[in-house]
Amino acid sequence: MLSSDAKKVKTKNKIPENQKIIDKLNESLSKKTKQVQLIQEISSEVNSTLQWKQILKIILQSMDRVFDFHHAMIFLIDESKEKLRVVASQGFDESGIGAEISIGQGIVGVVGKRKKIMRMGNIGSQLAYHSAIKMRMEEVGEGQNIADNLELPGLKNVQSKIAIPLLVKNRLIGVFSVESSLFNAFDELDETLLVIFGNQIAGAIDNAHAYKLAADRLDELNSANDQLYTLNEELEDKVRRRTADLSNALDELTETQNQLILQEKMASLGKMVAGVAHEINNPIGAMSSAVDTVQRCLEKIETELDVQDRKRIEKPLKLMRNNMGVLNTVEKRITILVKSLKNFARLDEAEMQKADIHEGLESTLTLLKSDLSEKIKIVKEFGDLPLLFCSPGQLNQAFMSLLLNAIQSISETGTIIIKTYFKDKHIYLQITDTGKGIAQDKLENIFNFGFSTSKSRVKMGSGLLTTYNIIRKHKGEIKIESEVGVGSAVTVILPTGLEKNRTN
Repeated sequence: MLSSDAKKVKTKNKIPENQKIIDKLNESLSKKTKQVQLIQEISSEVNSTLQWKQILKIILQSMDRVFDFHHAMIFLIDESKEKLRVVASQGFDESGIGAEISIGQGIVGVVGKRKKIMRMGNIGSQLAYHSAIKMRMEEVGEGQNIADNLELPGLKNVQSKIAIPLLVKNRLIGVFSVESSLFNAFDELDETLLVIFGNQIAGAIDNAHAYKLAADRLDELNSANDQLYTLNEELEDKVRRRTADLSNALDELTETQNQLILQEKMASLGKMVAGVAHEINNPIGAMSSAVDTVQRCLEKIETELDVQDRKRIEKPLKLMRNNMGVLNTVEKRITILVKSLKNFARLDEAEMQKADIHEGLESTLTLLKSDLSEKIKIVKEFGDLPLLFCSPGQLNQAFMSLLLNAIQSISETGTIIIKTYFKDKHIYLQITDTGKGIAQDKLENIFNFGFSTSKSRVKMGSGLLTTYNIIRKHKGEIKIESEVGVGSAVTVILPTGLEKNRTN
């Protein structure tokens, strides 16, 4: 037995050792106290935002800054509630983002299934043991009865690991794990602090994740809405274009129908005119022959009568001479009209042929004589033109329409100038009037079917459209310049080289 002095010496020697232990514990407690305080600060920071990436970044950086844990990974449970997926990691060679593990498999899967923390300090030995058991079972043909270790992104030489469940009101939302390549790197205080930390961050992660899902869903809905809006605009544009196409097609169909009706009417009118001209031509020939015979007989009677007889019938002879003059004038006038009618109709000739433009203009003016009042002056400035390969009957219709428009635009007195000239292998015809004129906004629609400038007393309508189509058929152009209160000028430009392309 030790003496009292010896006991006193031994006790005295243990005091410094115990003090060291106490100091170390105080230091550890002080460190853990600070860590708890930091956890509270981190929790406050995490819960102050709903930004998903920012929260994950704060959590992972806190592992390094607070706990000195350099390798950490966050898993979240998927919609099926059957798998845990890596959403964030730090300190690994590969991020592992998107990697999955089934509930119940591996350390993380078991933690997710049991909803309880797991701390392991010698994973390498356990893996070696697992491999040895598997090899023995494979040797006896039972290798299929032991599950393979599930490989997840992480440390290749991992020895220690803590995995804690992230719970919100006992509902699993994920798993948080830290790893180390050192044996027994984590103690009970680390485990306790991580549980506290997990409880603090679980709600923030859940809220942020829900917010992210809602934001993603909203983005999807906005994107879908944008696509729907774009699709709606495209459909509306297609409908507008289709409607416009149908409207244009209807206008073209109506225009074609009216042109066909107009052409049929003109053809019928031409046939009628030609028939009337032919029928008139026979009695005119007979009248011309009779007038000539009567004229010769009258001259013979006058030469053979004596003075007394001549004096006695002087008045009848004078009356007969005067009437013969009237008959001659009428006969010539009717002959000109018949010729003009036949020339205007041109139905006794081929559709396309060489024709004199001036001849067509003269014939048209002759037929329009009744529309020309004495107050409208016609001025002809005809140039030297070559023959034009054309459809004379159709061009005469166009000339008739243009001249009628010019005549109708003049309400009282005025002048119509008809000018022709040849330039650059093209024949130019310009009809200028001193009528009411046409407003500029109406000139834009002047060639549209059914358009009329009735307010200016100019009845263009389908007549000008038909004229436009006739000129276009001859590969020509038609231009209109006008000023209200001054008058209008219509210029027709016709190429003379159409005969080369007559098969087109």
